[in-house]
Amino acid sequence: MAIVKTNWQSFLSPGSNLPPDVFFQVKDEESREGGQSKTIAAHRFLLAGVSPAFRAMFFGPVRESGEEVEVKETTFEAFDTMVKFIYNPPGGDPFNLDQIRCPQKLFELLTLANKYQLAQLTMMASDALESLTITRDNMIYTATVAKTYAGTLFADLSKTLTMKCLKFLFDTTSGGGDVCALIKETVDNFPGANLDILRELIDVGSATLQLPGI
Repeated sequence: MAIVKTNWQSFLSPGSNLPPDVFFQVKDEESREGGQSKTIAAHRFLLAGVSPAFRAMFFGPVRESGEEVEVKETTFEAFDTMVKFIYNPPGGDPFNLDQIRCPQKLFELLTLANKYQLAQLTMMASDALESLTITRDNMIYTATVAKTYAGTLFADLSKTLTMKCLKFLFDTTSGGGDVCALIKETVDNFPGANLDILRELIDVGSATLQLPGI
């Protein structure tokens, strides 16, 4: 069977006759609060074949020789999604990010894809963020997430999301709309949300979009 037609994902299952040889211990937020790290198994050679960053990690001058590799500054969900992308079997359902509608999770995945130089996954995560639907339930949260990435490599995406939030805000509140109701819905859905971002959006929107302030 040709390499491209091989279901490498099947070798991740228990009892595989080509077992994983590297185990990533993901230290996510839950782990730092006292929980145990979560493990993701993989094969060094396969990861190195698709990612220059993994190739340097496992076969470069300063290589990781241990069986376990600690992963920091990300989440288990993001790293697991990246590995599933790499191992997506031929002939199966096309890999997509349709199930991820949270901007924070998409930015976390985008950060990993960029770090490990997975161009296709980077594009997919970027496209998912650009096409993210803004609603009354997620507008303030999305704007808050976008602000946290404004000073990073993803500043352009941050700006795109912020502008989408601006347009949604003014479309929603123009003509004497109910900002108070929007605030209440946000508090109900995201109790920890920083509502200061709403005032920033209103101020910036009034100037940038040349729309009347509220």
